[in-house]
Amino acid sequence: MLLEPNSSIEDLCLISQKRINELEAGNELPAYVTTVRAIVAPSSAIDCQLSELAYAYGRQIAYFLCRFASRKWRRYCIGNEYRKLRNQLVAGFNAGEKPVLVYGLQARQWKMALQQASSIVSNDWRLTQQRAKERIERSAWFGRLEDLERHYVRLLLCRLDDAFFDFLDGRTPTFTWHKRFRNEKVRNPRGLCEAVRRVIRAVRSKRIRHREHRSVWFDSSCYKTTTVLRNGRSVQSVELMTLEPRKRVKIELLGTKKITGTIKLVMTLGGWAIHTLEKPALKVLPESLKAQNGRLVCAAMDMGLTEVFTLQDGSQYGVELGRALRAKAEQINRLLVERNRMFAKAQNTPDRSKRRHIEKYNLDSQKFDRLLARHKAHVRDIVNQALNRIIKKHPAQVYIIEDLGHRFNLDGFSKSVNRLLAGWVRGFIRERLFFKAALFGRKIVKVPAAYGSQRCPFCGCVSRESRHGDKFQCVHCGAKRHADELACLNLLCRAHDERFGARMSKEEVLRLELEEHEKACVQRGTMPHKYQPRPSKSRAVRSAKQAAVFRTAGTAP
Repeated sequence: MLLEPNSSIEDLCLISQKRINELEAGNELPAYVTTVRAIVAPSSAIDCQLSELAYAYGRQIAYFLCRFASRKWRRYCIGNEYRKLRNQLVAGFNAGEKPVLVYGLQARQWKMALQQASSIVSNDWRLTQQRAKERIERSAWFGRLEDLERHYVRLLLCRLDDAFFDFLDGRTPTFTWHKRFRNEKVRNPRGLCEAVRRVIRAVRSKRIRHREHRSVWFDSSCYKTTTVLRNGRSVQSVELMTLEPRKRVKIELLGTKKITGTIKLVMTLGGWAIHTLEKPALKVLPESLKAQNGRLVCAAMDMGLTEVFTLQDGSQYGVELGRALRAKAEQINRLLVERNRMFAKAQNTPDRSKRRHIEKYNLDSQKFDRLLARHKAHVRDIVNQALNRIIKKHPAQVYIIEDLGHRFNLDGFSKSVNRLLAGWVRGFIRERLFFKAALFGRKIVKVPAAYGSQRCPFCGCVSRESRHGDKFQCVHCGAKRHADELACLNLLCRAHDERFGARMSKEEVLRLELEEHEKACVQRGTMPHKYQPRPSKSRAVRSAKQAAVFRTAGTAP
């Protein structure tokens, strides 16, 4: 889809309900949201008891995660199947056996750890299925399949059940329960299964690690809350189960909000806190945003490197994000350089007492961790405030975003600095966007992002020479726009165009864009711009080496 130079953005933001349903990413409102309750600083004895409990609970979860990685246990992560495993373990204990290590935890505590480990493994498998599906749908071999074969591949990754683990063990599912596969046969199902298994092995994490032992879950039978009057005000306290049977510790909370259901005790850098779960309240859409004539009000959002989002009208939100990341990167980089210097000094010194002194006073990570925690809290505030302003100032029924998963890259800094500061930013922005959109009853739509900032929406020309930083000037028609604003217009165009699906390979996107540009040039009687692909680095390095060899030999290539 191409735009006219005087096209109305308001008309472009109206998209049919049918098209939105085809692209919807499925942002459902979570069943519960977390509320953090601060705790009055406990005594040293209580703090020691809570620390021992958190350490034992964390080791228990790490142990269960290792057991769930085996073929014998991994099926118990499906839904509530962990209860069957729990009953088997209890029966083993009653029979005098020791089927698992419990690290000193009471019965109810290791059962809670088993449930939490099962949930972690289940979520990891669902994430693996989603990643595998996205990679497969972008691959070239998936585009050459027939419709029935594509449907078969999607069925392999649609559920987390016994059939999925049978498929991982080498079996070829037939899906006889499915109406479409009763009378039709898929061509080469074993080959398709093997191809999907290869993708799953490539995208799945090798092992889930639970390194930080700083949280404990308690259900309603593991704690008791009381509220008393003290000096004319209400004071709420909670009694928590410990490692010792029939002995609980009492801690005071700030505030008096009622606590019910499962709670979570968390050790933070500032002390202890209680996390409670509450059902979120859905905000109602205003009458002005109701669907009209089957079309929905949409807004395109382009995620940037210096700001949180840019919208189709050029307005930017969270512009302080880039400055915050870069300023903190410079500080972290200086600290890492100094820490590396002190680490090398500690390794090279023959004096053991001096080495211990350096490790205790110069390489302690508590101050460094507090610095990172403050930075992440600042970034969270920037992102949340930006999203709140977007929803308030740009109300829409649907928000269109790019299907993009790469991380922020702070140029000029090492990989360790990028990993510490920017590795989690895109994932956090995406999570908060999906949550807030669901909270306000909005939908999220994802469209392919390939060549979005290199394509001119007025003539269809795709060229990386058109973009210079934040400025875009088409090399074919001369159109000028802000690069992020232009990317939003391309997102809207692709949301209208039925040829673009939610997930497509870069090659397929480029082919469609070049075909549209050639057709537009034929209609206008102009010469189409020839696309020049970006030269690969390996090819450029190889060419440079060959040229150096020829110069040394005194011959021409």
